[in-house]
Amino acid sequence: TGGTWPALIGFACVGLGMATVTPCLYVAAAAAGPGALALVAALGTTGLLAGPAVIGFVAGRTDLTTGMAVVAASAVLVAVCSWR
Repeated sequence: TGGTWPALIGFACVGLGMATVTPCLYVAAAAAGPGALALVAALGTTGLLAGPAVIGFVAGRTDLTTGMAVVAASAVLVAVCSWR
């Protein structure tokens, strides 16, 4: 549909999803021990800092659709790797 309002609604939905999942992730990591908590915090910070740069690099070499497909593929990879 495009436009400002759909984009803002989409960002709000992502924010609500992250706000509910992130604390659960840190609680689960803390239950596994301080090493696991440190690893989760370090990987989260690395993803926060490197993610936009990687998306921009891929989008600059190809197009934005491919850059966002990298994000979707990464999410699927995380889901597959976390399956136990």
